[in-house]
Amino acid sequence: MLNQGEPAFVQAQQQKVSPPPPSPVVAPHPSPDPVPSPPRQSSPPPIPFGPVPCSGVASTETIPDIPSLSRP
Repeated sequence: MLNQGEPAFVQAQQQKVSPPPPSPVVAPHPSPDPVPSPPRQSSPPPIPFGPVPCSGVASTETIPDIPSLSRP
């Protein structure tokens, strides 16, 4: 039982030390992400806008089709 407690403590300590180093790495990561995010979102909006409504209609039609095939 003592052995199990020892490794648990080591893991907890390692996890606590892990958060500090990744903190600085996470800050620079989000910085470059937002830059390409705006240009990328600008392009996708028009494309998804059209398929979005079509997808909804197709989804509704597919729902009744699935149960119909399941019955026979």
